[in-house]
Amino acid sequence: MLLESLQALGEGLGERDVTALRRLSKNVIKKMAIEDGVDMLNVALVSYLFSKLLTKTHYWPSGQKKEFVSSSLKRVNKCIKAASKNDIRVLRRNLIRLLTDIRGLDLANPRYVQDTEKRARIKFASTLYAQGFSLSSAAAMAGIHKQGVLKYVGRTLIADRSGRTDVTMEDRLENVRKLFT
Repeated sequence: MLLESLQALGEGLGERDVTALRRLSKNVIKKMAIEDGVDMLNVALVSYLFSKLLTKTHYWPSGQKKEFVSSSLKRVNKCIKAASKNDIRVLRRNLIRLLTDIRGLDLANPRYVQDTEKRARIKFASTLYAQGFSLSSAAAMAGIHKQGVLKYVGRTLIADRSGRTDVTMEDRLENVRKLFT
C-alpha cells in the first residue's frame, strides 16, 4: 500500500494532476489503520499540500514552480526506491525532507503553507476519528491538538457523515429530549 501510494504521488505530481493528488490523500487517510500510520500520513500530507500549492498560480515566481516540482519528483522517486527495498530509514528521511521543502515555501508567502498544513492535519485527524480511532489517537497520529479536531468535527459534522447513518434526526432529537426530562 505504501509503495503504491508513493507511485501514485509521483504520477500525480509529475502530471500536476491536482484531482489525483487530492484523491490519493483521501484514500491514504482512509487506509491508514491497515498500514504504518506515520509514513502513510506523511504521504497523504505531501499529496494534499501539493494539490493545494499547484493550484496557486500567483504563489510561484516565474520558473520556480517547474524547478520545485522537478526536485520534489526526484525526492519522491527516492522514496519509491527506498520503499521497494524496505529501507524505512531512507524513506522517512525523504518524506520528512519533502515536507521540509514544502514548508520552506512559506518564506515566499507567509502563513499560507503553515495554515494549509495545519488544516490538513486537522482534517486527517477528524477523518481518523470518524473512522473509529479515539480522539487522542487520531490527534496524536496527525500531530495536532485535540481541541482543533473537536472544533472541526463539530463544525463539519464529519462523524455523522462517516459514522452510523441509520439513526434518523427524529430519533436523535428524541434521545436528547430523554436526557433532559
